[in-house]
Amino acid sequence: MVITDLDGTLLNDDAKVSQKNLETLKKLGQKNIVRVVATGRSLYLVKQVLHDSFPIDYIIFSSGAGIFCWKKKEILNAYHLTAQQVKDLSELIKKWNNNLMIFNEIPENHHFNYWISQNAESDFIRRLNNFKLVAKEMEKDFEYTKASQLLTILPDKVELFYHLKEKIYQNASNVKVIRASSPIDGKSIWIEIFPQGVSKGDAVIWLCNRLNISLSETISIGNDYNDIDMLNVTAHAFVVENSPAELLDNPKFRIVSTNNADGFSNAVEMIYGTN
Repeated sequence: MVITDLDGTLLNDDAKVSQKNLETLKKLGQKNIVRVVATGRSLYLVKQVLHDSFPIDYIIFSSGAGIFCWKKKEILNAYHLTAQQVKDLSELIKKWNNNLMIFNEIPENHHFNYWISQNAESDFIRRLNNFKLVAKEMEKDFEYTKASQLLTILPDKVELFYHLKEKIYQNASNVKVIRASSPIDGKSIWIEIFPQGVSKGDAVIWLCNRLNISLSETISIGNDYNDIDMLNVTAHAFVVENSPAELLDNPKFRIVSTNNADGFSNAVEMIYGTN
């Protein structure tokens, strides 16, 4: 099984898949090697960049909150926070930070409710402006229901991330906190809160068990913090050269060329050769 991140890894900076990477995916299929895209995008946003006949087998979307069979076009697995978890977490986030997004249940998790203060992080404002049509401001009588995830956006201050992460784990149970770099400005820190057991790595394990594939037969390629769990569980782990220093400096991960220079194909060739 070959698992690749999407933005910044399989896709180039123009959000396109190069001809070489496309051919590599087709060759993997011809060898009966399972091809998986693992992304932080919702399923709706995945479909904005990958056409229906794109040569892959499965999508791990929303950082592992959902798993989708690309050929049969069906959701195989999905996780949600309970209404009580959403309420408790929202009150914590609103107390400690100045912005919050609550994403609907899968598969409608491109829709979200939001809370915002006058001092909201600018990257949060930009994301909100990009998705006005699917956003709804939380009113005073907002009724909490199940959700796929929560999101709050921080400035580029890693110490603030670790502080809030610790506070969340101290005050909430059965949740998973995942760090991601902003796909908008490339600097801001996104804190994504999911049910416990949600990550790209957990989704890879789930899919391998379903397909009876050993983790010893897996390779993964990534470029960001939300790929770390995935990179750690696979037998062969690669990061593209445009990854943050924390990933590039990790001795467990092999470095390949950038997402603009076919890093995905570079990694696959190192394991399976060029034919």
